[in-house]
Amino acid sequence: MQIMWVLLIFKLITIFVSCGAKSAYNVDYLEPGSSIEVSPAPTNKLGFQVAPLRIFCYRGRPKYAPHLFHTASFLLDIKDEDFVQYVASTPEEVESHRDSQRSFFSLNVGFSRKRNLQVHPFNQTCVGIETVDSYKINLHLIRFDIFKVFLLCLGTFILFAASKLSENALFYYICGVTLGICASFLLLVYFVSKLLPQKPVMYGLMVGGWALGIYFAQMLMNNIQVILVTYQTYAMWYVVGSGFLSFVVCYRYGPPQDQRSKNLIKWGLQMLAIFTVYQSSHYTELAMAINVFLVILYYFPKSWMASSRSYYRRKFPPKRRLLTNDEFYEEGVRETTRALEELRQYCSSPECKQWRTVLSLRDPSRFASFMEGSSHLIDSEILDYETSQVEISDDENGVNEENEISEDDSETEANPEVGNGFNRWNRSVGNTSGGRANMSGLRARGRANKSHFQDD
Repeated sequence: MQIMWVLLIFKLITIFVSCGAKSAYNVDYLEPGSSIEVSPAPTNKLGFQVAPLRIFCYRGRPKYAPHLFHTASFLLDIKDEDFVQYVASTPEEVESHRDSQRSFFSLNVGFSRKRNLQVHPFNQTCVGIETVDSYKINLHLIRFDIFKVFLLCLGTFILFAASKLSENALFYYICGVTLGICASFLLLVYFVSKLLPQKPVMYGLMVGGWALGIYFAQMLMNNIQVILVTYQTYAMWYVVGSGFLSFVVCYRYGPPQDQRSKNLIKWGLQMLAIFTVYQSSHYTELAMAINVFLVILYYFPKSWMASSRSYYRRKFPPKRRLLTNDEFYEEGVRETTRALEELRQYCSSPECKQWRTVLSLRDPSRFASFMEGSSHLIDSEILDYETSQVEISDDENGVNEENEISEDDSETEANPEVGNGFNRWNRSVGNTSGGRANMSGLRARGRANKSHFQDD
């Protein structure tokens, strides 16, 4: 009973001291990149040292589309943990939070102690710091947060790949093991609840203890890095053990085979994707617009997209580039070689009935040579082809020569002496060496092309 009276008197003194220092605070407005160093001057009230309250506010930035991935945070540089933070929208709300925390019925559970306090980049935010130690506070603005971009890309990928992921066994085991590691703490709570007597009084105590549980969970999240470094061995064995048990359970039941179960998994993944895209930016209106666009794009009929694409190609056809002679020749050689190799593979496969094919051929030995890697053309075929090409080229040259002769005739009409001399020289050259030159050139070209095709 005496202890209760002592606590009551101490609480009343604290309330009186806080009321006396109610209006003793300063407000500073910070801009991105600015910092303030503070050396508090504590005051004494009834023999107690009272820490002054200093409020720092950030006005916020306008909402524009280029500011989609902005992130703002207050960085507090202080040595000790003897400080209290109050976060609100205005300085008056910060002071109200401070007074409510100092009230008689407050348990001092809601205040925070964060050295890196993220705030909304588009709204005004005020942070009140109450401490007797010197500190430095900085307002840091990230104009392109890579983590926010990653969340947007991850949500988009999950939304469009949810149908395939719901049927993937590897994804099932990964999610099962991860969920088992995170949910093993709930299993521990379940076993502890079995040890407690099943009475209404215990249920009341468990419900009333949720506030304390939330407080411990908040402390755990704030100090998770310290816990993992300090108790690294225990944390590793916890992850390995819970992960192995989760894998055993997932392997025992196996991936879902029912189509309705797969649909539930797909819908759950899509809801998670929409939530991830929504959390990828503090610009909530634009994030919701992106979600609506992605959902419309996901359920947009593919036939409409194909028809619109074909209509666009008809209206705006791409400019076609014609092949040059060298490119046409190279493509012909490449495609012919590939087609011949595919023909050899088909004739060597069980799908081709070789003996029936051999019976239908006029020259089976030539087919056997072709299958062993020989050329698909014989020398006479190559020579006939080259001869026909030479005749075509000679015809074209003849047309050109006729045009040239007609031009020369016009010149000879203007100058008869030059024309008569040129005609006599042309007839003498044609009668003596024209035939032999044409035949020797034809044979030489045929032999060259024959060796070229044999090498190919």
